Amino acid sequence: MSFSLYLIFSVSFVCSIILEVYYEKDRLTTFESMLYLAVVLLLWIVPFNRIGLYSIKALSYNSKAISLLSNILSLVTLVAIIFFLYFSADVFLSGNMDTIRQDIAAGDDYARGGFLWSMFSRGSLLWTIISICTPFYHVCLLFYFVGLKDKWPALQTNLLFIGSLCFPVHILTSFGRDGIVFWCLNVFILYLMFSESLTKKAKASFRTKILFIASILMVIFSFMTYVRFGISNIYSNRFDGNWAFSLVDYMGQQPGNLSSAFDIDFRSSNSYFPSVRAVQTKVFGGEEIDDSEDLITLLNMGFLSDYNVFGYFVKSMIWKSGKILTVIISIIFCSVIFAIKSYYRKHYTKLSLLIILFTLYQIPMNGVFYLRQTVGSFDLAYVLIFISSGYLMLKKS
Repeated sequence: MSFSLYLIFSVSFVCSIILEVYYEKDRLTTFESMLYLAVVLLLWIVPFNRIGLYSIKALSYNSKAISLLSNILSLVTLVAIIFFLYFSADVFLSGNMDTIRQDIAAGDDYARGGFLWSMFSRGSLLWTIISICTPFYHVCLLFYFVGLKDKWPALQTNLLFIGSLCFPVHILTSFGRDGIVFWCLNVFILYLMFSESLTKKAKASFRTKILFIASILMVIFSFMTYVRFGISNIYSNRFDGNWAFSLVDYMGQQPGNLSSAFDIDFRSSNSYFPSVRAVQTKVFGGEEIDDSEDLITLLNMGFLSDYNVFGYFVKSMIWKSGKILTVIISIIFCSVIFAIKSYYRKHYTKLSLLIILFTLYQIPMNGVFYLRQTVGSFDLAYVLIFISSGYLMLKKS
């Protein structure tokens, strides 16, 4: 599992070097910020060493409990796909392709006509409830591969595989590409973990599905990349019309962004320790911030600044917690993973523990852009995943 993280972040660093050499010579990364980044990343990556090598072949679980949980996941994720597919189609058919991302960010009603948009649009109670289902997509994928290995009924595994697409479909409602990227990464990682445990027939079944789905997703991804960066706008002008180079920027802007914002902490004059006092005016171009503003307002204003750009999950944590607290949280996370992994080694056949580990793994894996778990309903969904895993632990295999 750690190999995939090393690969993802290495690709990002290489893209960052290309950006600095060809496009951003005036914004170089600093040694201090990169040393800090390296230390924090290692605290989040090293604990996952060799997890994929533990005995996947002998995973044990209570068949009735897993069957019940997988059926529930299939049902709620399929409902989420149907619900968000309508809104995704509405976005793509809006006709405002060149400004659609900006329109969504501004909350414009560019395509929000009709009964469904007025009753169930973004921010509504129903939207929020269904959004809680989509972060379960990686559990659906995990169950899919377990089902392939253990020869679950084809209908059950197929529904889990289809249900896992709820997250990409959900992100498409914001004309975002992240959902496709994360889904593909999870599929790749799980296939590496389970490949030696799958029969030739199971592998053939998987390859057929993945080639079909991945082809569709790549067409959508390429189309959105062209629309967002190929049509004449601020992004295409930045790269002299070379929309393909935006992919390099997509994966490589994080180190530079983190370095640019590294010494700015709007909570305190000391950038290493967070404080709930007034925001530093330099972050907001000299605008005075009333000391009476509550903490939530200050945090939200911080995310509206020019520094709300990709910078890995590390930058998101610094922005919320300060540098010292980010290191402390990272050390705690590292210790927890090592403790779980030690227990997992002794009880390596428990699927419930693998669910917990793979869920925690999503934090650095999804964090190649920003701390995804602070967006949408991820936090609540993860609590439900941990509760479900605890329920599975209590069930005898």
